[in-house]
Amino acid sequence: MHPFLFHFVVALALTSAPLTRATDASTNSAAALPRTDANGNPLRRAPTGHVSNYDEAKVGTYTLPDPLTLQDGQPVRDEATWYKQRRPEILKLYETEIYGGVPERAPKVRFEVAETEANALDGAAVRKHIVGHIGDGADGPKMNVTLYLPAKATVPVPVMLHLVFFGGASASTNSSRPRFSETGPITNILARGYGYATFRYTEIEGDSRTNNLTLVRKLALALGQTQPAADEWGTITAWAWGASRVLDYFETDRAVDAKRVALVAIRVWARPFCGPARATLDSCWCSPVARVKWARRSPAAISGRLWTTWPPTSRGNSPATSRSTPPIGTTCPWTRTW
Repeated sequence: MHPFLFHFVVALALTSAPLTRATDASTNSAAALPRTDANGNPLRRAPTGHVSNYDEAKVGTYTLPDPLTLQDGQPVRDEATWYKQRRPEILKLYETEIYGGVPERAPKVRFEVAETEANALDGAAVRKHIVGHIGDGADGPKMNVTLYLPAKATVPVPVMLHLVFFGGASASTNSSRPRFSETGPITNILARGYGYATFRYTEIEGDSRTNNLTLVRKLALALGQTQPAADEWGTITAWAWGASRVLDYFETDRAVDAKRVALVAIRVWARPFCGPARATLDSCWCSPVARVKWARRSPAAISGRLWTTWPPTSRGNSPATSRSTPPIGTTCPWTRTW
């Protein structure tokens, strides 16, 4: 089984309660906040107790670890050291300190091409509806992938893989097809020689307080276990695991160049990003530094708000906790090949 497509990935339109201004002292032990600070910056209190901070003097001192220095202090001077030593160290930090690891009990996924339309989009594309059967049960969860390939392609093509909100199975006739209001410029993408694929992230795991442990994370629970272990996957890792399973399918499709896949994602508070062979999103965890009190949404505030997303080991890592782990910058893309 392949490793994750990425540890750092898509924080999609999360549906839990938003950060709110603390204006009612009866619902918070601290005094009510003013609407803004002295410079007009909006003030909010997160469920963790974190209050928006825009004053660098209050941040305190910290030193980010050098990405090109091994944990034993030795410098990274060549490509081999990066791939064999430093890269695994960094990925392990993200797995243990932020997102949680995929358990060995994660279910297998079996893909089948359920439908092929050779003359899609007025002849511009070949459309495939691929169904991924998750787990061993006949009635287990299914993930639906819609793949468009240039109709006139004669060699394997790179693909843009788009995580969508509303695609996937539904009661509609074309149940696997994404809503075109949320898709990219498919015909333009195809005309330039790229393929385009979508799948719905909530077919991997739910995205609310009531359904975040109903699909793949539930299937991976051990006998007698009612919740993932403290260091096991939150929903972001589960969604990343799902995207990596789609790559598994791509590697079996001779029409796809599986070594050149771009992940595209969007959320309502951020702009969409895509990059060949990588996944990144400028939102929430992408720019703040973990365990540092800075700006409107510190990682502490976010993890307290989005409790389904990160495992408990991450949610406890607020700037106020006494951890020996240094601050972590969260701006790097993570892929299977980077």
